[in-house]
Amino acid sequence: MPSANTTTPHPISNAAMPSAKTTTLHPTSNTTAPTNHTTPAVHPTTTVGPTLSPKPSPPEIGNYTIMEKEKICIMALLGTKLIVKSKEKKESYFNIVPNVPKPTGLCNEHTSFLHLGFSGGYANFTFTKDKSQYYVSATEAELDPVRLEIKSLNEKHHGKIEKQKLFSAKQGNSYKCKSKETVHLGEPLDLVTIGAQLQAFDFNNGHFGKEDECSTDRNRRIIVPIAVVACIVGLLIIAFLAYLIGRKRSTGGYQCI
Repeated sequence: MPSANTTTPHPISNAAMPSAKTTTLHPTSNTTAPTNHTTPAVHPTTTVGPTLSPKPSPPEIGNYTIMEKEKICIMALLGTKLIVKSKEKKESYFNIVPNVPKPTGLCNEHTSFLHLGFSGGYANFTFTKDKSQYYVSATEAELDPVRLEIKSLNEKHHGKIEKQKLFSAKQGNSYKCKSKETVHLGEPLDLVTIGAQLQAFDFNNGHFGKEDECSTDRNRRIIVPIAVVACIVGLLIIAFLAYLIGRKRSTGGYQCI
C-alpha cells in the first residue's frame, strides 16, 4: 500500500490558481420604483509559478516527510534546483519551490522511494539500505515545457542515473551537507541540492540521527584553517626577508678605516 504522506505546512505563495474578487451585495431601501442591480464581472487572476531563469539563484529549503504505518521512514531537508543545458551550451535554472512539490513515497525494509512532484515535472530519490549504511542509489528528474508553459523549451527534458552510492550515511545516522552538490542526470539535465539533510530507515523517536558530514563540507572545514595558517606563515617569511634585506643595505654603507 502507498504510504501516508505528511508535509510541514507552508504558506502557499506561488500556486497557479485563479483568485476571485469578492462582491458584497447591500440590501436596498423600500421604494415603489424598481431598482436595477448590476453585478460587476469577476475576472480571475493568475499567479505566475516557478519557471526557468537565465540566472542562478539559491533554492529555498523544503521539508519533506514520508510515513509508513504511522512511523517516519524518510525525512528530507533540502533545496533543489534543475539545470537545463541547451544545444548551444546555455544553462537555464529551475528552482523547485518547497510548498509546490507534493511528496509521496514508499518504504520497504531495504528500499525507500521519495517522489517530489510539481506542476510540470518531478524529482525522484531511491534510497537503498546496505549492511552497514544506506545511500541514494537512483536519482531521476523531468521538466515538461508544455505543462510549465515555458516557451524557451521545445522538448521534454528527462534524466536518470542508477546503481549509484550518493548521499551515503551509516544506518541510524543522517546525511548532512551545507554545500552545493550537483548530480549529473544526462547531457541536458543536472540536479543540484543545497543545505541537504537526509535520512531513510532506522529513525529514533521521529528525529534525525547523528549527522554524517559530507566530504565537501569536511574538506572545506579542514582546508580553510590550513589556508589561513599558510597565509600567516607566508607573510611572516616575507616580513623576515624584508628585514634581512633592509639590514644588509644599512650596514653596507660603512667602510673600515
